[in-house]
Amino acid sequence: MKDEGGKCSCDKGKTLISGECRPCEDGRFKDHAGTNSCEICDSKVIHGAFETMPGSESDKSSSKSCACGKGKYQDPRKTDEAPEVVCSDCMDLDLSQGVKCKNKGLTLKNLTLKDGFWRNSVESSKIVECDIVFSCAREPGAPPTKLCADGHTGPICSACTDGYKKNEIEVCRPCASAGVSIGGIYVLFGVFATIVFYLVLRKILGKENLFITKIIQEITKATEDDKHWSKRLKT
Repeated sequence: MKDEGGKCSCDKGKTLISGECRPCEDGRFKDHAGTNSCEICDSKVIHGAFETMPGSESDKSSSKSCACGKGKYQDPRKTDEAPEVVCSDCMDLDLSQGVKCKNKGLTLKNLTLKDGFWRNSVESSKIVECDIVFSCAREPGAPPTKLCADGHTGPICSACTDGYKKNEIEVCRPCASAGVSIGGIYVLFGVFATIVFYLVLRKILGKENLFITKIIQEITKATEDDKHWSKRLKT
């Protein structure tokens, strides 16, 4: 397209390169049509740290497609009210120690929580600590939208989903196996006690048998001696 002066002009999110309109490079944006070049993102971040990187919007037509740097996150609630991008400090979050905030390009929605921490939605900045760590443990690579461990749901992941029930340590397990762990402990204890009892009894009986055998040997010897002396007296 051309502007009023007959010069080549590009739409928002694109810039003129070698006579062609091409998308802005990663870390840059252009929020108006014209012949101007794309602006670098960190010149438009009004608050917080920024590292130039791919924007979150594919068209790159707004400064709000820029991303925040390490240790920061973009809160859309604040950015929507501001003229430019707002990068908030992860340390300002409630219980910030429960948030993984080492990557750049984080937003409130893609913040990942550490095991043992929970929030009621990906749009909430209020982080709370779970009563049972295992209830809020997520497997590596789980999406930020997964707020609880498998089988858990509700506030602070304190309830079980359908098909799960709590075991003796208040962790939700599949119904078919929820009682296996405690039952298994009883079975193992019973087997162990039986083995110990058998070994002790065997040891005791072994000593008694040895004692009885020795008595029989002494009686037999005494009987033979008696017979020997009886024969000598008769002669």
